Amino acid sequence: MPINIERLKMVSIILFLLAILLVIPYIYVQWDPSALIGLDLNTIRLLKVVLPALFFVGVSFLIISIGGLVYIYVYYTPPAPRPIPQPRSEPPEETVVKPSIAMPYGPKISYSLVFPDGTMLKVQGKQFREFGRSDFRGRIDPNIARLISKLHFGIKVVIDESGKVKYYIKDLGSRNGTLLNGTDIRDRGWIEIKDGDIISPAGAINLVFRVETI
Repeated sequence: MPINIERLKMVSIILFLLAILLVIPYIYVQWDPSALIGLDLNTIRLLKVVLPALFFVGVSFLIISIGGLVYIYVYYTPPAPRPIPQPRSEPPEETVVKPSIAMPYGPKISYSLVFPDGTMLKVQGKQFREFGRSDFRGRIDPNIARLISKLHFGIKVVIDESGKVKYYIKDLGSRNGTLLNGTDIRDRGWIEIKDGDIISPAGAINLVFRVETI
């Protein structure tokens, strides 16, 4: 049965106050025996029996009340609030990539990632290419390169039914995410990219996506 903390607190405070009232008369008589002067012998005998009994009851109340207050303020841990049920949200909308027609492999289609200093990382003849930390070593500061995951993002080339070449990017579960034109694309599946778009792995460096037709 769960403990009602508010009720326990109230009872402990009441017992504490009663304990003080029961203990004080005995302590007062022990401290100043002259307080009994003027009372008849029978009353004094009665008080010598009653006051110790009340003192014992008061001490018991005091121990119980202190135990209750110690439990409340030292040992008691409030139960965690029940989680508020959240409405189910639909997964982020993904760009649907239609089945591709046979790729014209080879150097006919290529693209590049252009670094801020003008150097390029060129990719030719690959339908899918993964990019990670090793691709940026020696090109950016090592401390910044640590923000980029071993496998960070991927780019794939697709030719749709009309024969149009399209490029798609996807974050590969990186630790710090991938930005496309300033928008985090984690958990969004394949997103179409176009010439001139800015890819920022972990927000560490801005790469300009360039399409080259050879």
